[in-house]
Amino acid sequence: MIVFKILLFILLAILGILLLIMLLPVGAEFSYTDKKMKYSFKYAFLNILDSDGNSIFNKINNKSKNTTSQHKTEETNSADIQNNESTTSDSNEATSAPEVKEIHDNTSQEASKSNDHKTKKQKKSSNNKKAPGEIFEFFMNIWRSAKRPLKKVFKGFHFYDIFIDFEIADEDAAKCAIRYGEVCMIVYNWYAGFSRIFTTKYKKLKVDCNFNEDKSRFDLSFKVRFLPITAVLAGIWFLITYLFRVYLPSRKKSKTKKSAKNQAPQPQG
Repeated sequence: MIVFKILLFILLAILGILLLIMLLPVGAEFSYTDKKMKYSFKYAFLNILDSDGNSIFNKINNKSKNTTSQHKTEETNSADIQNNESTTSDSNEATSAPEVKEIHDNTSQEASKSNDHKTKKQKKSSNNKKAPGEIFEFFMNIWRSAKRPLKKVFKGFHFYDIFIDFEIADEDAAKCAIRYGEVCMIVYNWYAGFSRIFTTKYKKLKVDCNFNEDKSRFDLSFKVRFLPITAVLAGIWFLITYLFRVYLPSRKKSKTKKSAKNQAPQPQG
């Protein structure tokens, strides 16, 4: 009884740790302003990766580079020793030739047995192949079951502090106006479609036209946050819907078909 309680407490502790890991947010930041790009990837309060070089990944990468340089020096020293030992190993290889032939014969017999086993498996798989219509229906059932959970996952990505400030410039007024119209169409249509898929909150969204300069300016920045528990709940939702809407009904249909075939009157000869 005491062992059972200890195992129960250990299991609850593991589940609590996993729940805490899934509840902590995953975040990222990206900015491209004044022709300088910055990015960072964080998990809760841990800085996993960034462009400044102060992240955990950069520190681990620097340590691995130092260890690889040490291994290279050790390999160069061991290579000289191996070259000296290779001359003595050549004489020993000549005596071991008959043993190699016996091993080769055994491996050829095992290979023939494995080939026979593979041919039997291929015959069984060819008999169990499904029709193209059944395969299409299978994938459609998966899509119907996963459509709403996928929307939940996509909406779980929160893009906020979206900053878009574009300035279209050209000395030719006609070319500048055309480019300005094209950029406006792309930016605003893209943002409308992006907001339908993800959760968005913009800070600034502006596209200007400047006829006095010859170089355009593109400033962009955003932040994103996601909770891993959202993906776990969506996966459970998908499994439940697939189980009760697709798997169990298909099992019932197959059982009824088999019972109907067994109960069908057989022709008397």
